[in-house]
Amino acid sequence: LTGTHEIVYRAGSENRFGSADSYVDGVVRKHGSDAFTFPTGRNGVYAPVTISAPADPASQFTAEYFDSDPAEAGYDPELRAETLNTIGRCEYWMINREAGTSAVSVTLAYGNEQSCGVEDPTALKVARWNGSAWQDHGYLTHEGDAESGTVTSAAEIQEFSPFTIGSGSGINPLPIQLISFDARAASGAVELTWSTASEVNNNYFTLERSRDGIHFQTVTTVSGAGNSNTRINYSYTDFSPHVGTSYYRLTQTDFDGAFERFPLRSAHIDDVVTDFDLYPNPSQGHINIRLNGGEAEGTVRVLSTDGKVLHTAAIKGTHRNTDLGHLPTGIYIVHVETETRAFSKKLVISR
Repeated sequence: LTGTHEIVYRAGSENRFGSADSYVDGVVRKHGSDAFTFPTGRNGVYAPVTISAPADPASQFTAEYFDSDPAEAGYDPELRAETLNTIGRCEYWMINREAGTSAVSVTLAYGNEQSCGVEDPTALKVARWNGSAWQDHGYLTHEGDAESGTVTSAAEIQEFSPFTIGSGSGINPLPIQLISFDARAASGAVELTWSTASEVNNNYFTLERSRDGIHFQTVTTVSGAGNSNTRINYSYTDFSPHVGTSYYRLTQTDFDGAFERFPLRSAHIDDVVTDFDLYPNPSQGHINIRLNGGEAEGTVRVLSTDGKVLHTAAIKGTHRNTDLGHLPTGIYIVHVETETRAFSKKLVISR
């Protein structure tokens, strides 16, 4: 469920369901003194947060999930308590107490992929931004394993603001994750950008392009940073995208050969053909067609002056050689049609 309005659970109500197919992408509000699991999530990720039962029956709490680097919202992961080795840079929750005075414990759900890498769940902690740094609220219990689970704060919390998962150990990478990958069409080319929050054992990236999203060819490789604890931005401009939609795949490879592929991105390029050259003209039967302005996919048709189609051929790229030796001398029309444009020119065949 997505929207700009809050989803409100009244006192005594329960949330019994939640999954990657059923969550609230937005603010959830809970009234009353019951323990409650907020069914929050975003972009196919179900990331609930649970609070213990407030003592004050007039309590109201709200929660919302964000699947992005908290640094982008001004909550710098580098500013943290000494007992926190790392702060997750792929997600955070905004939890607020809107009414009442009750303190509650907070339980955050994690997932190995959504949370940027978990290897030792016993080192995970609940972290809260206090306005100037991330505070360590420790852990009381852990449930689950390295793939998914929950971590509960060591004690009830009195102040509320952004929350995320931290680690008391360097074993949990947490920020080792691609935090963005984008493809944008611009002036007949495609600008590709990606960012990492930090890197461990990263040898290089491979960028591939595909016409159908299935069969890929390598466009370039870009060296990684090896090991880094800060955000790094990468970019590459593809000056030879496919006309129409190009799909791009980014793969990260470690020094030991292990690799990870990230979700596809796509960009659409309209053909930018402005005209075509036809030569030699007059011709003895063999002609060349060269598209001006860019490459394209389309069709070449040779017609008689009364409109009959005498020859058809495909054109792909910027150039086509065509043998019309089977046509008698005379005047013909050469018609070139691409995805978005069509052009015609007169051809004279003489021998």
